[in-house]
Amino acid sequence: MRRIRSKVNSLRKDSVLANSFWLMVNTVVLTGMGFLFWTIVARYYDESSVGLASTLISALNLIVAVSGLGLGVAIIRFIRNSAEPNKNLNTVFLVSTLLAIAISSVFVLFIGIFSPKLGFLQHNLYYGILFIIGVVSTLIFGFLDSVFLSYDKPYLTVIKSAIFSLIKLVLPPFLIIFGVSGIFGSWVLGTLAGVGYGIVMLVRKKLYTPKLEIHENILIEILPFSFGNYLSNLVKLLPTLVFPLIITETINPQSTAYYYTALMIAGLLYIIPNATSNALLSEGSKNPDSYKNSEKKAMALSALLLIPSVIVMLV
Repeated sequence: MRRIRSKVNSLRKDSVLANSFWLMVNTVVLTGMGFLFWTIVARYYDESSVGLASTLISALNLIVAVSGLGLGVAIIRFIRNSAEPNKNLNTVFLVSTLLAIAISSVFVLFIGIFSPKLGFLQHNLYYGILFIIGVVSTLIFGFLDSVFLSYDKPYLTVIKSAIFSLIKLVLPPFLIIFGVSGIFGSWVLGTLAGVGYGIVMLVRKKLYTPKLEIHENILIEILPFSFGNYLSNLVKLLPTLVFPLIITETINPQSTAYYYTALMIAGLLYIIPNATSNALLSEGSKNPDSYKNSEKKAMALSALLLIPSVIVMLV
C-alpha cells in the first residue's frame, strides 16, 4: 500500500505528467461541453442559423491564428525564466490585440465581397463589433492557457474553460430572438467571462499586472522563435478553418453545421499529442537538463493513450 501511495505521489509531482493530465482534462471539458452546446443550439435554432454561426466561429478562429503570431508558444518558452515576465506578457497581449483588431476590422469591412452570406456583419454595426470583440477575447483566452501552463497551474485553465462552457450553454435558449447572433453572442460572452476569470486569478496570485506597454526588444527576442511555430500552425489549421467558409458559400450553411460536428469528433484524437507536447515544451523551458528524460515520458504517455484511442475510434 505504501509503495502504491509513493508511486502515486511521484506521478503527481512529475510536472510533465501532471500538466499533460490537466491539459487533457481541459480539452475533454471543451470538447464535451462543445458537443452539448451544439446539441442545445440545434434544438432551439434552425439549421441555417447553426451553420452560419459555426462559419463565424471558424472565421474567428482563423483570424485568431493569424494575429496570434505563434506567441502562445513563445509565452510557454520564455515567460517563466524571464527577468521581467510582466513586460513580456503586456507586450504579447497588446501587440496581438492590436493586430487582431486590425485584421478583424478589415474582415468585417470586406466580408460581403468574398462571402455574401456573411454580409450581415457588414450591414449591422452591432454584429461587426461583436465579431471583433469575439476575436480579441478568443485570442487572449488562448494566451492565458499558455501563461497558466508556464507557471505550472494548468488546473486554472480547466476552471476557465468550465466557466466559458457553462455560460455559453445557458444563454442560447434565452437569445433565440437574435438568431445567428444569439448563438455567436453566447460563445463570445462565455469567452469574455473566461478571460475575466483568468486575468483576475493571475493578478490575485501576483503573476501579472495589466499595463498598456510594448517593448520592441522583447519582440525581437521572441518572434524568431515563435515564427516557425506560427507558420506550421497556420498550415495545420487552414484547411479546417477555411473549409467552413467555402462550404457555406458553395453548398449551404446547413452542410457547414454537419461538417463542424464531424470535425469536432475527429479532433478528439489530437487531445493527447497536443497536451503532452505542450507540457514537454513547458518543462523543457524550465529544466533543459532533464529535457531528454521528459521527452521519453511524453512520448511514452502519448503512445500509451493514443494507440488504444485510435483503435476505439476505428471500431
